[in-house]
Amino acid sequence: RSPRITVAMPVFNGSRFLATAIDSILAQSCDDFELIIADDGSTDGSRAIARARAGRDRRIVLVHGEHGGIPVALNRALGLARGEYFAPMDQDDVALPARLAVEAAYLDAHPDTVVVGGSATIIDDSGAVLKDKHYPTEPEAVAAAMHRACAILHPASMMRTDAARRIGGYRGALPFAQDYDLWLRLMEAGDVANLADIVLMKRIHAGQVTSTRAQRPMQVVAGAVAYLSRLARSVRGEDFVGDGRQLLAAATDFIDFYLSRDEAMSADDFHHLARFMRYAPIERSVDRRVGHPYRAYLGRSFRQGGARDGVRSAAYVSSFLLYN
Repeated sequence: RSPRITVAMPVFNGSRFLATAIDSILAQSCDDFELIIADDGSTDGSRAIARARAGRDRRIVLVHGEHGGIPVALNRALGLARGEYFAPMDQDDVALPARLAVEAAYLDAHPDTVVVGGSATIIDDSGAVLKDKHYPTEPEAVAAAMHRACAILHPASMMRTDAARRIGGYRGALPFAQDYDLWLRLMEAGDVANLADIVLMKRIHAGQVTSTRAQRPMQVVAGAVAYLSRLARSVRGEDFVGDGRQLLAAATDFIDFYLSRDEAMSADDFHHLARFMRYAPIERSVDRRVGHPYRAYLGRSFRQGGARDGVRSAAYVSSFLLYN
């Protein structure tokens, strides 16, 4: 008999906290699950830890592959998942005992919901509590918040496996924003929601992929591109992610098109457009940079954002052009 839930844990050199993360899943109040540990080419002791736990619990499935990044590892697990529901879990977090039970119960009771998340307690590398993190709960509120930023915590989520597969799973072209991109695409298939319950202890520490300031521009650009690709699907009925073109150039082509339309732009659209224009290294000639899309963007910034926003936009675009 297939388990109801597949928990997917991508692992890369996570030996420091891995045993605690695995044990928190094995201690769930709901035991009708499989835990797929997708090792992404670890070179530390992660594989040995996973093998030791698998030797004591038949619910654990080990998958090994060359290092390809978190989306690749998650897609390996998604391809093998036997559960009706798919719950991602990070290698350094701690799931509270009722996490799987309460999320599965919500999906059972809300057939139109394709993904549900939960609240979390933020802890440091020693396990000390820093703060609680809550998100909007009702589908309408979550969808509205998602237009500005990621509003579902990925390792505290559970989704319908078939829905995630139908949209193609995670997209490796958007590292740092593969979860935000997935939620935006799932929103086109059904409702998205959050539980008010705290279901996870989310660990923040220096060894995480998204912890360094140097990676901030890449994170911002990836999130903006995820949103702009959603906008492209809505406006043009096509998605420029994965169409074979260099991603930033493809996004810039869409921005050229979008700015050429004589229509009002929503505040959310402008927010993501501004973030892209500030951080993305547009791979165009100097003339192209000055002419399009920057000139059109600055004009829209003054008209829609007002003088203060327009001056600010001009300042950072000028800085970008000087240093690129």
